[in-house]
Amino acid sequence: METMSSDEFIAHYGVKGMKWGVRRRYAENVTRRTDVLDRVANGTATRREKVAAVATTSLANLAVNKGLKNDAARRSANEKAHLARVMAGEKTARDTLVMFGRLSVLDIAAGGRDKYRKS
Repeated sequence: METMSSDEFIAHYGVKGMKWGVRRRYAENVTRRTDVLDRVANGTATRREKVAAVATTSLANLAVNKGLKNDAARRSANEKAHLARVMAGEKTARDTLVMFGRLSVLDIAAGGRDKYRKS
């Protein structure tokens, strides 16, 4: 039996405990986003954070959720649940589409209308 020299094998120097297919930066970004949304929901956000939260939500969501604080709390809870599924390795096809940034949850909820398709 022939032994392999140190130049003949492949070693993996990944992060211990990190799940396959989970990008660390993605988790950091989601956590940062949920922290801002939590501050908006609690009423401790800066004016800049409130403006950013308003800019990234629709008027329909503001009306349905009865204001910015309630909408921010709902969005934060949804983002945290999404991140928990991704980190546990239990992500769905919807979670994967949201992760890669081409589609948002709003695009998926819109019934599959493709805003990127040229008509």
